[in-house]
Amino acid sequence: IIFMALVALFILLYWQFSDNYMIVTLSLIAIGFFIYGPVMLIGVQALDLAPKNAAGTSAGLTGFFGYFFGTAILANVVMGYVAESSFGWDGTFVLLLVACALSIVFVGFTYKEEQYLVQNRK
Repeated sequence: IIFMALVALFILLYWQFSDNYMIVTLSLIAIGFFIYGPVMLIGVQALDLAPKNAAGTSAGLTGFFGYFFGTAILANVVMGYVAESSFGWDGTFVLLLVACALSIVFVGFTYKEEQYLVQNRK
């Protein structure tokens, strides 16, 4: 959640200060650095929340849906459509910020279940 909030912050900085070379460079470095945590941990979280006999399935499904919806559909089709529409690049940045907010909300939904699993493993 913290990393996605930082990604959203640096996307916002990148968008608002696109004429400042130093802020753009720092923002791109920070976005690339902080996005790795959520990308890696979403698979780990799926493995933690799934029963042991479904670990492979949960890892496979998160990989499939991440690739199919994230890369094939959202990154290529939706982002391209928004960028070329009347929304332009401002619309793409809004879409990225909404995606960050949604990912924080969806991961937040699993917090209670994670706490329950951690307490019962002791």
